[in-house]
Amino acid sequence: MKSNLRQKNIEDLILKCRGVMARQDKAWSTEDQYCGYIRQFLWFTFTQPKDLTSEKKLENWLTKMAVEKDCSVSTQILFTSHLRECVV
Repeated sequence: MKSNLRQKNIEDLILKCRGVMARQDKAWSTEDQYCGYIRQFLWFTFTQPKDLTSEKKLENWLTKMAVEKDCSVSTQILFTSHLRECVV
C-alpha cells in the first residue's frame, strides 16, 4: 500500500513538473528527460535514511549521478534548478 501511495505522489509531482516545463516552452524530449531524472531522484530519496536532510539527500543523489552515470556538472546544475522549480 505504501508503495502505491508513493507511486501516486511521484506521478502527481511529475505532472506538476510537466506543467511547469510546458509553460516554459521546453521541448518534449527535454521535458521527458528532466522528468525522468526527477522521478529517479524521488525514488532514490526513499532509499535514504529518514533522518537525512533534503539537502543531504540531494547531495547524495548528485554524487551518485556523477560517479555512476558520469553526469556533467552542468547537467547536475540544470537538474537541481528544475527540481527546485517543480518541488518548491
